[in-house]
Amino acid sequence: GDILTSVGEEYYDSSVRYEGAFMDYLDNLREITSGRLHIDYTFGSEAGRRVHPTSKYTASIQDIADGLADMAIGRFWITA
Repeated sequence: GDILTSVGEEYYDSSVRYEGAFMDYLDNLREITSGRLHIDYTFGSEAGRRVHPTSKYTASIQDIADGLADMAIGRFWITA
């Protein structure tokens, strides 16, 4: 399929299934917990991206700080 290289209207299309290693990992966790782990996949907020336009990772953490999400998944690393 096509790979998005920037954020466009496709990024905010909730009908597109999220897939990849991180989603597989979380799906496996859901199976291990017999469905007690509930996960709704969604995109980062537009507000977070406006506050942090140069870092989608920082924007995702902003969404957590703002109470819009409980966790963010991606290739993050510890910086402090």
